[in-house]
Amino acid sequence: MSIQLKEMKLIFEVGNDTLRRYVTDMSDTIIWDSGVQDSNAIDNSTEGLDAWEEQMTSMPFWNIVETIRNIV
Repeated sequence: MSIQLKEMKLIFEVGNDTLRRYVTDMSDTIIWDSGVQDSNAIDNSTEGLDAWEEQMTSMPFWNIVETIRNIV
């Protein structure tokens, strides 16, 4: 028997001093949420977000098919 994971979205919300990462299904129901983190302790540059995206989309228990970056 094969299990098919739902398609999911990875969303980054980057503020002046904060970073929040979360995963939703395609209906925007939150599946996982990192919470709001101090961006001084986390790399929220373009390269840093690229690295987070690569790491999170490679995890086999998520089926991330879309990434959204909200920068405020």
